[in-house]
Amino acid sequence: MGFWRTEDPVVVPGKNGQKIVKKGGMLPHQRACWEAPNFIKALVGGYGAGKTLHQAKRAIALALHNSPAPHMVISPTYSMAKKSIIPTINELLCGRGIPYTFNKTDFQYSFVYHGVVGKIWIGSGDKPDSLKGSNLGSAGLDEPFLMDE
Repeated sequence: MGFWRTEDPVVVPGKNGQKIVKKGGMLPHQRACWEAPNFIKALVGGYGAGKTLHQAKRAIALALHNSPAPHMVISPTYSMAKKSIIPTINELLCGRGIPYTFNKTDFQYSFVYHGVVGKIWIGSGDKPDSLKGSNLGSAGLDEPFLMDE
């Protein structure tokens, strides 16, 4: 899945000693997870480690790779998804210049990249039974340790 850049990001100094990523890429721990040969991958890290960014990049790449089957990202709650994974996916799609639609009622993305239709569904882990029966090409968990089941 060579859709995303995997080299180190270009970082420039910002205000108050902060660092700003000027050009994307992946940090070493993100790249190691991305390139791991495992069928099931997990990126574990503290606050600001880029877990949600990595999850969003993987969701977009897998949605295209497994098209027409959708990819599902499961967040602990829909309200948490609205604050984390949804804005991250929006930012990445806009950054790549990929037009998309997001159905706010069904929490579904649809986008086209070089003639391939990608679909991402956002699910909620607060009602695990509601996730049964979905026909998916792939799935990911965002903040799985905040989920009860």
